[in-house]
Amino acid sequence: MAADEPDYVVVRPHPDLPAGFLPPDLDGRWFDRSALRLGSGTAVAVPSGRFEVRDDGAVAEVYEVRP
Repeated sequence: MAADEPDYVVVRPHPDLPAGFLPPDLDGRWFDRSALRLGSGTAVAVPSGRFEVRDDGAVAEVYEVRP
């Protein structure tokens, strides 16, 4: 992890993602970047260039899920 990357990523659907594709429990879910593991599946999450800040001040890079 680069020093300038936030400690977290948050998952959001890409605007073109079909409705219902991303399970509701994943939309907005925060993940510790250091604990993420690569896997296989039918979708990919890519950095959006946006960031979110929680009430506690933690920062997450937004990753958008695309089919």
